[in-house]
Amino acid sequence: MYPIPSRKLTLIFTLCFILVSLVAIPRLYSANTEISDPENNPSPSGTAATPDAAASSYVLTDLGALPNGTSSAALAINQLGVITGCSTTIGGATHAFTYYNGTMTDLGVVKGGNSSIGRAINADGVVAGNSTYLVTFTVPNVLGKLAVVFSDNKVTAYGNIANVVIGNSNGTSTLSSIAQGINDAGRVVGTQQILTGANVVTEGGVFNGTGFKPMHDFTNSGQTSNTTAINSQNDMVGSAVPTGTSDLQPRAILVTGSNTVAHNLGLLNGGNFSEARAVNDSDQVAGLASTNGLSGNHAFLYDNGQLTDLGTLGGSTSRADAINGVGDVVGEADTNVETHAFLYSGGPMLDINSLTITGASGYKFSEAFGINDAGQIVGLCFTPSQTTHAFLLTPSTEAGRPIVGTPMVKTTKVKGSSITLDPGIVGGAPLNFQWFKNSAKLAGQTHATLALTNLQTSQSGNYSVVATNLIGNISDNMTLTVDLPVTVGKQPANQALFTGKTAKFTVTPAGTGPFTYQWQISTNGGANWTNVFNNPSGITGATLATLAIANTTQNLTSNQYRCIINNAVSNITSNAVSLTVGSPAKITVPPTSLVEVVGQDATFSATVSGFPAPTFQWFKGKTALNGETNATLTLTSVQATAADTYSVTATNALGTATAKATLKIIVPAAITLQPVSVTVASGKPAKFSITATGTAKLTYQWAVSTDGGTTWTDIAKAATNSYSIPKTSSAQNGQQFRCTVNNAAAAPIVSNVVSLTVNS
Repeated sequence: MYPIPSRKLTLIFTLCFILVSLVAIPRLYSANTEISDPENNPSPSGTAATPDAAASSYVLTDLGALPNGTSSAALAINQLGVITGCSTTIGGATHAFTYYNGTMTDLGVVKGGNSSIGRAINADGVVAGNSTYLVTFTVPNVLGKLAVVFSDNKVTAYGNIANVVIGNSNGTSTLSSIAQGINDAGRVVGTQQILTGANVVTEGGVFNGTGFKPMHDFTNSGQTSNTTAINSQNDMVGSAVPTGTSDLQPRAILVTGSNTVAHNLGLLNGGNFSEARAVNDSDQVAGLASTNGLSGNHAFLYDNGQLTDLGTLGGSTSRADAINGVGDVVGEADTNVETHAFLYSGGPMLDINSLTITGASGYKFSEAFGINDAGQIVGLCFTPSQTTHAFLLTPSTEAGRPIVGTPMVKTTKVKGSSITLDPGIVGGAPLNFQWFKNSAKLAGQTHATLALTNLQTSQSGNYSVVATNLIGNISDNMTLTVDLPVTVGKQPANQALFTGKTAKFTVTPAGTGPFTYQWQISTNGGANWTNVFNNPSGITGATLATLAIANTTQNLTSNQYRCIINNAVSNITSNAVSLTVGSPAKITVPPTSLVEVVGQDATFSATVSGFPAPTFQWFKGKTALNGETNATLTLTSVQATAADTYSVTATNALGTATAKATLKIIVPAAITLQPVSVTVASGKPAKFSITATGTAKLTYQWAVSTDGGTTWTDIAKAATNSYSIPKTSSAQNGQQFRCTVNNAAAAPIVSNVVSLTVNS
C-alpha cells in the first residue's frame, strides 16, 4: 500500500490504528513494469450496475471493543453483514476480530506474535489479514508482519516467515507480507517485501497457503507491484509502475481473470500517480489518484474505461477504500478542517456525518472502509467520549429485512451422525424459507432449520437456504462433508534390529482422508505416553505414517510406540508396538553328551550370549519339556526310557540358536536265571548255563573251584553265558562252578555256586 496524504487531524488510536494505517508497505518501485496503456489497449469490458441512490437514513451500531480493549476499527463487511477489523485488547495488544449480530469475536494471533488485523472477509466468513511475529534481523526481537488467514478458529500463515540479516547480498528473503483481499472462492491476494541481494523490492500477487506467487509470474506487470483486492471472477486490482516512465510513480491496474494483461486505468488530470484499492464483480474499481503531482490525491471511480474524479469534502484530498456491487463507494475525505468518512452513490460525494443517522448524537465518522450490497457501511468513528470505535451504519429501509443471525460455516461430520443446519434467520413476518442442496430445491424443506440424521457420504454437498418476506430476502449457505471415521487398516509391527540400524514403524489408516499423524513413545511399559518429535539425531516422520529412528542403540530396547491418527471427524490410536535393539542369541558353550547309569541324575547345561538376554527351551527329541526354560536341564534318577537326543534353543527378538547332546542310559547287569548243579555219568557231557540282562555289552567268565569254594580259577575260553564239558571224568566229581557277569554300569555280578557230580 501507499502513503496517505497528511491529515488535518491526527487520529489518536494507539497500536490498533497504527496497524489499520494503510501505510502498510512503502512504495519502492523501479521502472521495469509493462502495463497496457489505456489509450492503446481497451480496458476490460464489464457492464456496471446502475447505482442506487444513497439511503435517506441510517441506524448506528457502535461495535465497541474486545474485552479489556478501548479502541477498534471496522475494515470490511461481507454480504451477510459479518464485519472484520481490529481492536485493542488486554495489555494494549491489537487483535483481529469478526463482529456479527452484537457479538465481537477475537481471532487471535499467529504463534509467536502479539498483534493481528483483519483486512478482508468473504461470504464464508474467512478473513484475510496479517499478524505480527518474532523475527531476527540485525536488531534482535523485531516484530514482523506476516500474511495470515483466519478460519475455523485457526490462524494460518500464508506468507513466508522472515529470518534474514539486512544487507545480506546472498539470495532472496521475505521481509514482510500482508494479505489484503479474499474472494468467495478463498483466493487470497496481497503484497510482500523481499530482500533481493541488497535491494528491497515490493511485489503484489497471490498467496496460495504454502507460499506467494508474484503477479509478475502470471501477468506482464513486472516485478515491482502491489495487489489490494480481488473479486469473484478472480479479477485483481492494485498498482504498478509502467515501463519507460521517468517519474517512477505507480499507476492503478486491473488484472482480469480471463487473461494475463495488467490494464493501466490511467490518471486524473494533472496527476502522475494512481492506485486501485477495491473492485466489484462488474469490474468497477475505486481508489485514489494524484491531481497535482504527489499532493492533492483524490478518490476515483473507474467504470467501463472511464476514470472519474469523485472530488473532496471541501479540502484537498480524498481516498476511496471500498465499492459494493451497485457501484456505491466509501472512503475518507478532507473537509479542510478534519477528515470525514464519505459515501458516493452516483452523485456528489456525501459527508456521512451529514446523513440522518439514528443513535449518532455526539459521534464523528472519520473513515469508511467497507460497504456491502445492502448498503451497510463500516469504518472508524469518534464516540462522544472521543474514543475511536468501529461503527456499522445500516440503512433504515432495511428494518425488518431478513438477516442471518448465525452464519452457517463449512462443517465436516462423521458418517451416521446428525446435524441441524440453523442460520438463525430473523425478519418481519411472514417469513418463508426454502432449502437447497447443490442448487436443487429440497422438497418439503421450508422451515427455518434443516435436520439431517444418520448422515451418509452421499449427503455431502453445498446446502443453502433462502428466506423471503415482504421487504426482501437473504440467503446463507454452507458446505457439508460427510466422512467415514478413521480406522487402522494395518497396525504397526514390533521392530527388532541390530545396533546402529534404522527402525521403521508404519501405520496404514482407513476411512476418509486426509489424515494427520502423531507418533508417541512410552518408556515405562505403556503407563505414560509422550509425543515424538523430529530431531537432527535421526528421528523423522513423527507426524507421518512412517516413523523412522536412525542410529538405534540398546538403550532404546523395550520402548513402545503408537500412533494417533486423525481425520476431520474422528481419531484413533494404533496398537502399541515395541522396539528391540541388540544382537542375536548365540550358544557359545553347547551342552555335552552324557552316559549315565539308571537311577543316577543327568545334567545338561549351555552358555549363551546376545541382547536382550535370550530365553531357553529344552527338548527331548522334538518334544518341548514343560517348564525347562533355564540354562541348565537336570534329569533326576534317570531310567532307561530317558535315553534320547536332548536339545536347547536360545531365543531373543533378533534370532534363535539351537544345540544338541545325547543321553545314554546304562542298565547294570542282572542274573535272571541262575545255573543249576549237574549230575552225569562218567564220560558223559555236562553243561552249565546262565541268563543275564543289562546294557550291552555283557561279559561272562566261568570259574571252577576244586577245594570246596575256597579258591577259584577262571576257566579258559569260558566267556559265554554257558559252559560245557564235552566228556566228564570221575576226577571232576565234586568240582564247583560259578559265572561272573559284567558291563560298564556297575560292579561285576557273581552267580550262585553249582556243583558237578560224576558217577562212576
